[in-house]
Amino acid sequence: MEVLLVVFILSTALTVFIQVISKSIVHSIESQDSIIAAGLAQEGVELVKNIRDNNWAKKETVFDGLETSPCIINYNRDTCVPGSYDLKFNNDGFYNHDAGETTKFFRKIEINKDDLTKREVTSYVIWSRPWSGSGFSTPTSSNCYIANKCVYAKITLTQWGGE
Repeated sequence: MEVLLVVFILSTALTVFIQVISKSIVHSIESQDSIIAAGLAQEGVELVKNIRDNNWAKKETVFDGLETSPCIINYNRDTCVPGSYDLKFNNDGFYNHDAGETTKFFRKIEINKDDLTKREVTSYVIWSRPWSGSGFSTPTSSNCYIANKCVYAKITLTQWGGE
């Protein structure tokens, strides 16, 4: 009887321990995905900012290359263009839209051009495949939150430098 009681207690403890470990692993993966997504969203607005700054440095119209919205942008591109929002991970260790292994992440950049002297840029990143069938048009700043596996970064860029 005592042996059965000990086996029961040990098996119950082991079951609880395994469940705690498995939940911990799931939460770690979810946290990692949300951290990567937040970085990719911030990178999206920084890439747009880079285009504006490079245009200014070349003495061109600062918002050249930012006419298309929604759009995609890569670290090696000087314009925001239409395309697939899927992000890939290349051999150099960069996320991009052109080449590499397909990831679970999607990035869409929206540029509001209502004002001639500034642009409001929003970079959405989603890491859930169910969004892919919707054409990625669904996320907005009012419904993009971590529970939906969506994050965004927003910035207002002004036209500066004497134009």
